Amino acid sequence: MFMFICGPHASGKTSVLRALERDNVITGCGYEIGKEIFYRDKGIPDQRDEDFEIALTRMELERDVKFLNMPGVSVSETWHPGNLAYVAVRNPKSFKRLSAIMRTSPLIETAWGIKLLTTPEQMHERTKTFSDNKAWAVDFHSKVGEKIDDCLYELNLTARTVEVDTTKGLDYVIRRVKEIIIDRCI
Repeated sequence: MFMFICGPHASGKTSVLRALERDNVITGCGYEIGKEIFYRDKGIPDQRDEDFEIALTRMELERDVKFLNMPGVSVSETWHPGNLAYVAVRNPKSFKRLSAIMRTSPLIETAWGIKLLTTPEQMHERTKTFSDNKAWAVDFHSKVGEKIDDCLYELNLTARTVEVDTTKGLDYVIRRVKEIIIDRCI
């Protein structure tokens, strides 16, 4: 079974994945590819071109093939809906082209997800990546977060995505995500 966790920057996606791995709830894990590229290239997240979007999507699709036959529960952070939300903000003219490429994923018809809901105040408080420019980070990533619902709809994932409110704290979120996984796996 494959699932994804999406949500705005600093909503707790990575923390939840680490907890799921630590507690052996999942058998496969994929962290946010875009974040990996950011740290590797020291790029500016709001200034990426279509070539970058296509390269990131192809990397995600390659990883999807690895998840396809993995036993147990595999989870990917951000995945196609989150990546498409970035496209919607920074390269909106590429939105339809990238969504068509993303829909070729071998997981797209069976994937289910969790969308973490957070507030700008939480983003401001929790961001470490952009601690030197929190106002910019909150503004940009709030715009990305606002696009996630459109992207879930575009990829036909809305009905298979459960929302979890992160304002109740990380322990609650981890407990709730575990409950959702157990419920879906039975």
